Amino acid sequence: MYIKCGSLEMAQYMFNHLSHRDIVTWNSMITGFAEQGRGEEGLKCFEQMKPRGILPDPITLASSLKACTTITALHEGSVIHAEVERLGLLEKDLYLGSALIDMYAKTGLLSRAQEVFDKLPLRGIVAWTALIAGYAVVGSFEKTLICLDQMQFEGFIPNNITLIWCLKACQSPGAGNKGIEIHAEIERRGMLDHDLVGNTLVDMYAKCGLVDKACQTFDKLPLKDVVSWTALMVGFVQIGESGNAFRFFDQMVMQGIRPNAVTFSVVLSACIRIGIFSKCRTYFEAMRDDFGIISGLEHTNCVAYLLSHAGQVENALAMINLFPNLVAWQSVLGACRRLGNTDFGKEAFRHLIH
Repeated sequence: MYIKCGSLEMAQYMFNHLSHRDIVTWNSMITGFAEQGRGEEGLKCFEQMKPRGILPDPITLASSLKACTTITALHEGSVIHAEVERLGLLEKDLYLGSALIDMYAKTGLLSRAQEVFDKLPLRGIVAWTALIAGYAVVGSFEKTLICLDQMQFEGFIPNNITLIWCLKACQSPGAGNKGIEIHAEIERRGMLDHDLVGNTLVDMYAKCGLVDKACQTFDKLPLKDVVSWTALMVGFVQIGESGNAFRFFDQMVMQGIRPNAVTFSVVLSACIRIGIFSKCRTYFEAMRDDFGIISGLEHTNCVAYLLSHAGQVENALAMINLFPNLVAWQSVLGACRRLGNTDFGKEAFRHLIH
């Protein structure tokens, strides 16, 4: 109960005071830690089971693999994989095989994920989706779509999560045609009402430079949230239409939708595109004063860039000191070179080489 309510501390307190702990209680703790991103504690529970004579079952192993995924614990994951193979569970438990694929895919070992996948006697939608997600994350457009085609050839119907990952793989110029095909399937199956699917479609079209398609899809969305609005703004910034990005930002706020940190990164980037410092300052101050968003690295870099290129190098340096980083120092150095400001240029260069 406590785990389902998100109170792991209370669950652990109760667990520690149990006179008898069976496999179900151990599994509950490991799963709870894994699902809340506390992989180290989940694996610690897993290790504590064995000396107490509790043998792991497939649920234990799958949850422990998820714990490995959250902290990129490849060594521990490989040890659990060996245990799975030794017990002959890979051929018997579909969910466990999917967990292994997911672990290897999310930790960047796609060759191992593919090996595990190829060994599975039965491949369910979860296993296919885990492999597709792995290829999509590393930007392997062709392999992602080969998997999709093969999955459908074997009679599996992709679900909304599968299609979202395939759309993410299409988020590059030249991949738009395949994205349009997937969009047609989404429309045919009535899946556009799913907010994640709709937002990913808008994002895909925007990043492919197909802003007209992004707008058409956006207009069809039954629910337009900050993610869909921001995705559309990204598209306009990418094709150099900063004015439209600003216009959509204003419309979004007028409709009562609060921008987030990513939204402000987009409009600040739009300011850089057209070199308007006054507008950049307005957005930066609104982010802090009107919406209570704490500025991050991308925000300060945008402001520092515009300050330095507007000749306000000293103010730019003060901004960079909030989040010192190479990108910001490089932009200041470039501005100093253009402005002939050797003193601040030397300071920027010192930071770059150190």
